Amino acid sequence: LKAEDYPERNFDSNRHIGWIADEVEDVVPELVTKDALGFRAVAYGRSTALIAAAIKELRAEMKQEMESLRLEIKDLKARLGDEKH
Repeated sequence: LKAEDYPERNFDSNRHIGWIADEVEDVVPELVTKDALGFRAVAYGRSTALIAAAIKELRAEMKQEMESLRLEIKDLKARLGDEKH
């Protein structure tokens, strides 16, 4: 979206960082609003709980993966130790 293509919207010329509403709508349509002209926007305030839950899930998955790797390393070390003797 280029601001100069929509002068009636009074977009500023600054760069903005954010999600693409069309992409968010495909995954979580409840986070996207649409105005009378069909312009979509992400309701970032509604995304906080979703982001927190995703982070919590990722942390749990990472913890499980790290534990699995620790056990694998321990097993490999034990095998290497047995081969030395």
